[in-house]
Amino acid sequence: MTEETETPEAAAAAALEANKETGESQESSESLLGNHKEGEGDHTLPEDFYNEDKTLNVDKVTELNKNLLSKTKEATGLRQKLGKGLEAAPENVEGYKLSEETAEKLDAKDPLLSAFKDTALKMGLGNDVFQAITDEVLSKIEIPEAADSEAALEKIATDEAARKTKEIEALGEDGPKMLNGLDLFSKAQVEKGLFSPEMAQEFNDMLVTAESVRVMSSLITQLGETPMPNVSTVAGLPSAEEYRAKLTAKDENGNSRMAEPAYLKEMTELGDKMRKAGMKV
Repeated sequence: MTEETETPEAAAAAALEANKETGESQESSESLLGNHKEGEGDHTLPEDFYNEDKTLNVDKVTELNKNLLSKTKEATGLRQKLGKGLEAAPENVEGYKLSEETAEKLDAKDPLLSAFKDTALKMGLGNDVFQAITDEVLSKIEIPEAADSEAALEKIATDEAARKTKEIEALGEDGPKMLNGLDLFSKAQVEKGLFSPEMAQEFNDMLVTAESVRVMSSLITQLGETPMPNVSTVAGLPSAEEYRAKLTAKDENGNSRMAEPAYLKEMTELGDKMRKAGMKV
């Protein structure tokens, strides 16, 4: 018994029946063979799908239909999975809830978590996806115990206090007076209504190094905004008295040294340094 060759009409019927099983449209298969007549090439397909005598090559059409149905089934399965497996996005960020395990480890008020909720809502993520992402990310982060956190904060505070002490020492013996003068300045601006309390705090927070204290003290003194402490000495610089003595110094012939170009330049630069340091010269 010889095996019968499948006719184009039979191939089309098989393809259409398979399409019905997946619930998909029949248009794709019908477009392949719906208008074909035996012995004629309707040329709805590339020429490779036709024999030399213009008849349709059944084997190639059958293979094309198999591939089409395979892709259709894959797309249908994915669509069904997405439709059933994902939740819709909540109405607002309050609709995002952490899993119980993650909620025990993560502070609900964490700013990064709040930012992620905003992003998740913009992207239309459901709470199930939100939980999956937060659980995955948190599993890769080592969160310190409360005791470790307290110890770390204590160390930071100790280190900061030591740094500030070192910076004040770099200002010399008048360092505390300079800082006090700047504090009085910021408070005076608040009383005048020129600074808000927040601005005054920001001003004080800027004074983190000895150099920043010197610069700010010098600037305010030159502007004459408020009396600043008369700084008498700064490490590495002469006192005001010593500086004035240098200005009146004479050479061996009794001539003022300020007449010497090099000496004049030296004294001018020294005076600038002293003024920048907040010294009154």
